[in-house]
Amino acid sequence: MKVYSLESMRAWRSLLHPALLFVVFAWGFNFTVIKLLYEAFEPVLDPARAPAALTVMRYLIMWPLFAIAAWHESRFRISRPMLWKSMLAQFVASGIYMVLFMEGMRMAGAGPASVIISFSPLVAILLAWGLKLEKGSPRLVAGLTIASIGVALVGVNALSEGHGSLLGILLLLASALSWGVSVVMSKPVLGEVGPFTMLAVGIPAAMLLVVPYGWDDMMAIQWQRIDFTGWWTLGYLALVAGFGAFWA
Repeated sequence: MKVYSLESMRAWRSLLHPALLFVVFAWGFNFTVIKLLYEAFEPVLDPARAPAALTVMRYLIMWPLFAIAAWHESRFRISRPMLWKSMLAQFVASGIYMVLFMEGMRMAGAGPASVIISFSPLVAILLAWGLKLEKGSPRLVAGLTIASIGVALVGVNALSEGHGSLLGILLLLASALSWGVSVVMSKPVLGEVGPFTMLAVGIPAAMLLVVPYGWDDMMAIQWQRIDFTGWWTLGYLALVAGFGAFWA
């Protein structure tokens, strides 16, 4: 009978941290939920307009919650340099990334999107190495190489089987790149500013891109025809995969 030491049990508990597990599952189901959301909104909005409309709706729901959390976190106390850095980081993370991701997933589908977007940590690590923010190791290099090959194979397979368009795959790759860049941009900010404060002051900068991108599409929605699936998937996207995951 194998006996586990106290140290090994603590190590397992650290790996199975409830908040981390919540984020993994919340973001993991996110791809399927977005697909269901697009399908639910087909009767009430042109499918080509859905990504833009839903992106605006998501932030209109999320931002007031981030603002309340930021008020409790810091009373919005933030230095001017950190304010500008937060706004720039969120313009990339919540603006550029989200537009590219939503459009790319619409064209390529949930399956390829869920794998290709995993390319973003690779980008973040490579940038951190280049900027000397992190140190590399042979094992990490090997892991990055294998993961990159896997992402490439998923993209090629999706195209060969007709599950997605080339433009959709490229948009997803671009979204992964932009997310990786935003992670590196956010790291020095989070050393001095609370996460909710950064999001609350930064998302309005992202809205400078998101609102022109999707406001007209959102206003074209036939609200009275949205069914239960449409509402709960939108709620999941904004409250669980959005606010809840950041809270965790």
